[in-house]
Amino acid sequence: MNLLNRIRERIRNSLINKFILVFLFGGMVPVLILSGWTAWVSHRAVNMYISGSVYQILKEKINFSVLRLQEIESLIANISGVEDISTTLNQESSQQSDYDKLRLQAKIGYILNGYINIEGLESIDIISTGGNRYHVGESLVTDNQSYKPVLERILKENHTANSSIVWHGILPRLDKSNQYSLLASKELVLIDPVTMTEKPVGILIVQFSVNTFNSEFISNKQDGFSYVILDNKNNCILSTLPREIGKPFFSHHKIIKSNPKDNFVSVRLDNKEVYQLKFLSEFNHWTYYVFLSTAYMNNMTSEFTRGIILIVVIFLSLTLLINWTFLRYLLVPVKNITKIFAEISENRYDLTKQLPNPHSDEIGDLIKWFNAFTTNLVDKERYRAELEVQKELAEKANHAKDIFLANVSHELRTPLNGVISVAELLNSTNLDVEQHKYTKMILQSGEILYSLINQVLDFSKISSDKTVLLPHDFDFIDLCDKLANLYLVQSNIKKIAFNYQKPEQNSLFIHADEMALQKIMINLLGNSLKFTTEGVISFKVNLSYPSVGKVLISIAISDTGIGIPLEKQQVIFKAFEQVDNSLTKKQGGTGLGLAIAQKLAFLMDSRINIQSPNPDFINAVHPGSIFSLILELPLAESNVNLDTTYTDVIHPLLSGKYSHPLTALIVEDNLINQAVLSAILEKYNITCDIASEWEECLSYLAKNTYNYIFMDIQMPGMTGFDLTVRIRDLKIVTPIIALTGNALKEVEEQAYQSGMNAFMFKPIRISELERILLQFLPKDQV
Repeated sequence: MNLLNRIRERIRNSLINKFILVFLFGGMVPVLILSGWTAWVSHRAVNMYISGSVYQILKEKINFSVLRLQEIESLIANISGVEDISTTLNQESSQQSDYDKLRLQAKIGYILNGYINIEGLESIDIISTGGNRYHVGESLVTDNQSYKPVLERILKENHTANSSIVWHGILPRLDKSNQYSLLASKELVLIDPVTMTEKPVGILIVQFSVNTFNSEFISNKQDGFSYVILDNKNNCILSTLPREIGKPFFSHHKIIKSNPKDNFVSVRLDNKEVYQLKFLSEFNHWTYYVFLSTAYMNNMTSEFTRGIILIVVIFLSLTLLINWTFLRYLLVPVKNITKIFAEISENRYDLTKQLPNPHSDEIGDLIKWFNAFTTNLVDKERYRAELEVQKELAEKANHAKDIFLANVSHELRTPLNGVISVAELLNSTNLDVEQHKYTKMILQSGEILYSLINQVLDFSKISSDKTVLLPHDFDFIDLCDKLANLYLVQSNIKKIAFNYQKPEQNSLFIHADEMALQKIMINLLGNSLKFTTEGVISFKVNLSYPSVGKVLISIAISDTGIGIPLEKQQVIFKAFEQVDNSLTKKQGGTGLGLAIAQKLAFLMDSRINIQSPNPDFINAVHPGSIFSLILELPLAESNVNLDTTYTDVIHPLLSGKYSHPLTALIVEDNLINQAVLSAILEKYNITCDIASEWEECLSYLAKNTYNYIFMDIQMPGMTGFDLTVRIRDLKIVTPIIALTGNALKEVEEQAYQSGMNAFMFKPIRISELERILLQFLPKDQV
């Protein structure tokens, strides 16, 4: 009794044991009842099996043929994308000499010869709009009478087609009317740089071998199979009779009967009854047929029937019994869980609801794990919702930061534009030596202030990996001299000694990002000056030449300031961090300088090192620090300083002697910027009108014609972008130069998208203004 109970318990708790038990005792299915209709079913099953197999074979062959056609389309796309071909065709003219025609023929032929290596490709032809033909491949046209109708048909179908690449199906060859090829074409166009419209310059025609295309259907031919391929005009590409190639197919066979359940259609072909299977290609709407002889079908049916009868007798009874027996115990729970999964995917199921679990076998385990799965989904959905909220808050904060930085940049650059621009104007007047010296200091200080204003934007760009170095040729020694002169004055004000140890040579032209290098040294020098109250600041520059064309620059800036504890020596290179944050209000600063300098040094394949206390000045109260940087940079190819930012010499073309007076419209609402820009332009004898609002600007443009329009981006009532769009809608093509203090890259991109021709940051540099004036100087000026 105990043994029987144990066996019963094992069966009740195991789905596999239940399945074995039912399988063993449920196999007594009345085979005699099923054998009567098995023979009838087998015939249809065999037909469906054969049709499926034949269909699969046909589909694989069709896929291979489509790959060939796609290879031709790729070839056509590649050739049509060669700009030299379209440009060359555009150069044709009726007055061309024979030599020019031969030269164009040779040039296009040379290009096309590089694409004639595809198997089955017979020829590539280009027919220009002038009627000239450029050909590579097999023999040229010899029969113009047969060539012209085919060409006219190709041109007509190409112009009326919806797709760029047109398959014309099977057509007589352009050079041999008694032979056929597969033809495809594409219209060649050239973008007119003035109107930005497409201009037809010719048509590209590719001839592909019918035999190569049909090789997959012929080389693997099986007994009892034959194939017919029709193009989208029902002309034969492949037929059982060669004489039918290129002609309609349905003129000589008819359908006898069809059986949609078997997928076959019985037809009479060449006075023989055969089975037909049809496939329509979505790629080019060609029709593919496969015909099977009745003998082949009968042989396959008889062989398959014997096997399937045996299989049906053995397994059908067992399958039916197992399905009915386990319908209640296995399929219903699984079906319910499957239905619930479908509801979960459609968000129609309450995930907090748990399924009841009366089972103790594998089905019970399945329901248990399903309940655990839904519980986990609820937790993940809650966590995902929290993440979405945090992401949205972070995006809003980041967007607010960008807007804040843009506004701060604009508001600071606008008054700085007046300082630097007026100083540049003053520097170009007749000054004595002392006045010129002080003016140069104002300009240098303005440049430094301009760089410091960019610090916050620089850190934002560097942190988001948007900073890209822009190397150019400049005098490194001159840069060091300017910085040394500036900080010498500031050190004297604080009554601190400043020691500048420069290299022996007076100039050194290198190829690097001057602004990035200047920012590094400004931040290091400014840091030492800020935290040094007495003693000396030393600025030392050493040069060596490790290899040809390279210079090794060693920069060391030491001070006798407050020093940096060891545990803080890496922290100070992080954003918004200082040695003692309580010093922020006393000493000033954002805590970004050293972080920006270190990140820029990384971009230049180097790093800033720190040593504190300063071993050269041993003082417990003022331990001091040494910041050092070593850079290996390329030397400039030219030995001439091309930097003319503060030159007093006006370009010869801007000497003010014009054949016609030059005029400019300044669209700016800031009075200082109006005065500064108009004063600079008047130095070049350019007459200026000033518009403070967008309505005034449009009023000026309605009455006058200008050579230049200088457009402020932030205007009352309408932005400079929108105003530019309005001006371009009026068909006014005057060059428009954007003026802004917003340094974000997105603003510059939006300026060009709105129709502006150039972009200038405030403060305005005279050298940059001269470059733009020259760039858009009217061609009739001398």
